[in-house]
Amino acid sequence: MHIRRGWRAVVGNTTNRSLRSVDRATVGRVWGFAKPHGGGIALVLLVVTAQSLVGLLPPLFYRHFIDTILPDKDLRLLVTFSAYLLALPVATVLLGLVQQLLIVRIGETLVYDLRNAMFDHVQQLSMRFFTSTRAGEIVARFTQDVEGARRMLTGTLPQLMTAFVTLVSTLVVMMQLEWRLTLPGLLLFPALWPFAWWMARLLRPIHHKTLEHNANLSSMVNETLSVNGASLMKLFGQQAGAGRQFRSLADLVREFRIRLGVLSYWLTSSMGILSGLGTALFYGFGGWLVFEGRMTEGTIVAFVAYLPRLYQPISMISHVPTETIQGVVSFERVFAYMDQPVEIKERPEAVDLPRASGRLEFRDVTFDYHALPEEIRAWQEANPEQDAPVRTMGRGRLGLGALQGPTPKGHRAPSAGQAPPALQNLSFTVEPGQMVALVGLSGAGKSTVINLVMRLYDPTRGSILLDGHDLRDLSLQSLSRCIGMVTQHAYLFHDSLRANLLYAQPEASDEQVQDVCERAQLREFIDGLPDGLDTVVGERGYRLSGGEQQRVSIARVLLKQPSLLILDEATSHLDSHSEYLLQHALEPLFVDNTSLVIAHRLSTVRNANTILVLDKGRLVEVGSHDDLVRDQGLYSHLCALQFRGPTPAASISVT
Repeated sequence: MHIRRGWRAVVGNTTNRSLRSVDRATVGRVWGFAKPHGGGIALVLLVVTAQSLVGLLPPLFYRHFIDTILPDKDLRLLVTFSAYLLALPVATVLLGLVQQLLIVRIGETLVYDLRNAMFDHVQQLSMRFFTSTRAGEIVARFTQDVEGARRMLTGTLPQLMTAFVTLVSTLVVMMQLEWRLTLPGLLLFPALWPFAWWMARLLRPIHHKTLEHNANLSSMVNETLSVNGASLMKLFGQQAGAGRQFRSLADLVREFRIRLGVLSYWLTSSMGILSGLGTALFYGFGGWLVFEGRMTEGTIVAFVAYLPRLYQPISMISHVPTETIQGVVSFERVFAYMDQPVEIKERPEAVDLPRASGRLEFRDVTFDYHALPEEIRAWQEANPEQDAPVRTMGRGRLGLGALQGPTPKGHRAPSAGQAPPALQNLSFTVEPGQMVALVGLSGAGKSTVINLVMRLYDPTRGSILLDGHDLRDLSLQSLSRCIGMVTQHAYLFHDSLRANLLYAQPEASDEQVQDVCERAQLREFIDGLPDGLDTVVGERGYRLSGGEQQRVSIARVLLKQPSLLILDEATSHLDSHSEYLLQHALEPLFVDNTSLVIAHRLSTVRNANTILVLDKGRLVEVGSHDDLVRDQGLYSHLCALQFRGPTPAASISVT
């Protein structure tokens, strides 16, 4: 992306979309979060009014002091006057404290509600969202964008309320004192307001781009300086390249922040010039009125004292368009996530399945990553300008989606006719207690089967049944309760071993935890740790070896006691001895529960009741290990590759 430099770039590189006026719908949604706090907001307005009225008194005292107390030399009035001057700052401070407490409490509560609403919504989104959105971008929405919304709620809007009340009350008093001196100062305000709105319209796209580049910078730091990213960077010696990328992104942030600063300074400077002009008019015209005997010296002193209360609110109000638009941009980015359609929904009449027997059935299931659900496609077409992460999808393990980039405006995601579905007309049945293995080359559709069983996606066509219930008819909580999975790459939180195990079953007793550790061959390892089960495993469990991470992951599933056990290369990081011990530890689960196993090491699936061989999304072979070897098909070829070396292509027959 080419970014122009220099002063000409201050108002350059903007988008027409962002130049529209503030969306009323966005403001309405903000009010939706503020409405429950209407009573508190009214109380804030009352305190602001009281504080403004108290602030009106000193100039009137000054006028009385000059025009009455000094000429009359009244000692009693002088003492009273001094007492009032002492009491006013105390009252102002106390009212300001009450105002600040109310504003901070209401504002922070609104942000709390906003952040919770976004979190609750985002965690319901399907894997399409998470596989096509950078982690740093999500973090940026929850931090810098919500912080921008907070500044608007706790800073800009309270300042606007204060400025408006102060301006109106000051004008009323000044008009009462001398309307002829008040009117010239008011004539400057209409000249400033259009300039402020024009400046705000320039600032909006720049602020939007600043937030976007900040999010990209956060994503880059999150990816590069994570455990995986740092190790990969060092392994391939890409520190210099990462540094160049970081500096490029940081330079974009710097450029747009400079533009924000310069434009904001223009607005402030213009306000300063107009304030100086107004002050000159007050002194010049006011002095002439005193010379003519039409106004007292005390009155002009009072007017001079009121000048800051007149021009400071005008200055604050002139900044409101720019600050409000910056806050609205933050709200828009937050609402863009909250508007993402929820693909995997729980039906109102969903069935709660306390415990499944484990009968699993695929009925003519077809699944295409490119075939987006109608609701998501309709949302994308209705919001082409949004930075929507749910766009074109590719295939892959676990995440099942490679980021292809946003679909350009006017284009649609690839349809099923442009790329083959990941699964095509797949049908099979797994009886309770059976162990079924999924075998095939990479990209055959094994992980897609697993992810459909866990309902991370819904089939494009066909249905999947558990104990006779369509997965779409089951409550998400009961489905999750019935399934336990161990993946090839164990994910552990930066917490203690105990906390990672209890993630599967928070109510589990210490005896249950000790038992699963014994069964997962962790007992000897844990005894050698300085803090035992309370040892912190580090970021993503990197203080543990790959095999130790895998055994912790297996122990976690054992603690859950699922009805349907899924093992996706669960023993790939274990040595032969540990794999043998763990297979014995898992035998009770294999006997009592339905098991789906993905394994590239075919020795792992020899004892499966049934082996399903997939090729390009289709089921091409079904049978036991011995039967499939005799059939001389794809499975036999895979066995030959592992145990005897490659089989000549001419001898392979896949039907």
